[in-house]
Amino acid sequence: MHPLRIVHALPFFDPALRFGGPVAQLRRVCQGLAQRGHQVSVVTTELDIDPELPRERWLAKDGYRIWYSRVNRLGRFAPYYVPGARKPLHESLQDADILHLSLSFTHLNVLGRKAAGKLGVPYIYTPRSCLDPVRLRQKRLSKLLFLALFERKIIRDAAAIHILTETERRQVTRQGGSGERCILIANGTELGKETRWPGGSIFREHFQLRPDGPLILFLGRLHSIKGLDLLIDAFARARGAHSSAQLVIAGPDEGARSLAEQQARKLGVSEVVHFVGGVDGELRLAAYRAADIFALTSYSEGMPNAVLEACAAGTPVLITDRCNLPEVAVCDAGRVVPADSTSVAAALVELLADPGRLRTMGVNARRMVHERFDFSTVLDRIEQLYRRLTGTSAASAKRKREIAAVRGA
Repeated sequence: MHPLRIVHALPFFDPALRFGGPVAQLRRVCQGLAQRGHQVSVVTTELDIDPELPRERWLAKDGYRIWYSRVNRLGRFAPYYVPGARKPLHESLQDADILHLSLSFTHLNVLGRKAAGKLGVPYIYTPRSCLDPVRLRQKRLSKLLFLALFERKIIRDAAAIHILTETERRQVTRQGGSGERCILIANGTELGKETRWPGGSIFREHFQLRPDGPLILFLGRLHSIKGLDLLIDAFARARGAHSSAQLVIAGPDEGARSLAEQQARKLGVSEVVHFVGGVDGELRLAAYRAADIFALTSYSEGMPNAVLEACAAGTPVLITDRCNLPEVAVCDAGRVVPADSTSVAAALVELLADPGRLRTMGVNARRMVHERFDFSTVLDRIEQLYRRLTGTSAASAKRKREIAAVRGA
């Protein structure tokens, strides 16, 4: 089959991994599509990237190309105003088959919708949990205004809406989107049977953690929405039954670390709650292997990559029902509980009391990821969606003939 010309637009991209799962997931998608022979372009901003990376021109990376648009002071905060992205968007969309817009409440989506409409290019919209009512309450007035002026039009005009979970379908329809145009494609992970996992002792030794006793791991952005307050409170309660347990909180600070540290001190557990900052590469893999339980007690998630990675490592998980991964309970890969500290504490006490069950859950977790969240299968579905929306339609063929005629004139 012929290769596709695919354009991705989002307000931040690799190497800006501080922004978490969406960046990591889309980086792998772009790499995978390029490896399959497709021509992939990414239009993004310079937010949180190396100052030495060139701006305002196309850069080759891993078989695809990226344009980092400069942003002024206003563009460093949502909706990431970036008028300079008009040029690369129009240039890359001239002969594109599909435009894929990721995340909500961003100026790039406004520009992308207009450019795609002008050039007759269908676009896909992926909100990635940004329409969750919990998140809509943050900066509520500005988001309500953006919804009224721009976001609902972007949702309305999308050729398809890529959702990660069934929960997102309801969130989209609340904003006037069509549930029938919502296509469910979950996140995936490339960590699997062939991954060479380092020993967990590497992680414990690196951060001088106790070599014995159960270890509970949080790994992600330290943001208020991640529910660190629930986890620390629950951990303090659970230590009454499991005094040798320790909690590791890993990840870049997004404003929640100071409050979390204060809470740990107030509850008298600061000596066994370790804040270790961001971890990547082998150390990240070792963290999953070191943990007896991976915990994500979030108030709102799309589909958390870190949970899938922990499961791939064979580590049982403890998550809230806001994480949108009911498969964890269905496959007995851990526990799914309400987003309250009492429920989290009870689950911690129960799980830590039964190491044999934790081992069984770890085996189930690895099997779950392999069978349900294999990245190559996810990429197959994304590629099939692109092909269904482009290329073979009469409208697309007519548009390309018109573009060719204009260029020949």
